[in-house]
Amino acid sequence: MAVTDQLVKYGYAPDPSDYELDSDVLSIIKNANINYAAELKNIINDKGYAIELFSMSSNQARGILQTPRIVIDTQYIQPGELGGDTSPVYVLNGNTYIKQRNPSLTSDYTFNVFAVASNVKQMRTLISILLEAFPRRGYIKSYLDFNLAVNNNIFINFIGNGDTPNLEEGIIEKYYSFEIKDIFESLPQTIDASISKISTITLNQIKIN
Repeated sequence: MAVTDQLVKYGYAPDPSDYELDSDVLSIIKNANINYAAELKNIINDKGYAIELFSMSSNQARGILQTPRIVIDTQYIQPGELGGDTSPVYVLNGNTYIKQRNPSLTSDYTFNVFAVASNVKQMRTLISILLEAFPRRGYIKSYLDFNLAVNNNIFINFIGNGDTPNLEEGIIEKYYSFEIKDIFESLPQTIDASISKISTITLNQIKIN
């Protein structure tokens, strides 16, 4: 979301939230993809190029190196140093409570963000977008939130960068490495989705002679 927000903000990519790309209905997905592609074409006509964002598991899965593009690639997942409290917690949901249990273990993530361009002008645009999207040391929002929340944000730390150009193909490629320490990989487990509020407490009086 951090990168997508910047791409949409500067008009280099369509806003995915405007399209039902994750619908369960095939016809809706088909129409959404057609409309998304049409807006992408309009951006290319207006700016000369659009910037697409990819998130793949390996460099083999990135497809054709169409430029410019940004690729987010997970590198390592290691056990974290912290554990979570698995005691049940109760979250207010309207007039009832949801009983949940948090995950017990955390993980450390390392990921690379690749900026791939065919010329210096494109690369400067990509780098400026990444600088706004990823602080060197700070919080980014969860994909579940539209803005930075009071809690549950993701803390990232910049750890290095490098170049992996493909000179034969005329491609400029830079990468920036980040780490996320002690993050829960799953959402809290719901134990009971509907627990009524306590409305009345009655105490029996005990008389002792």
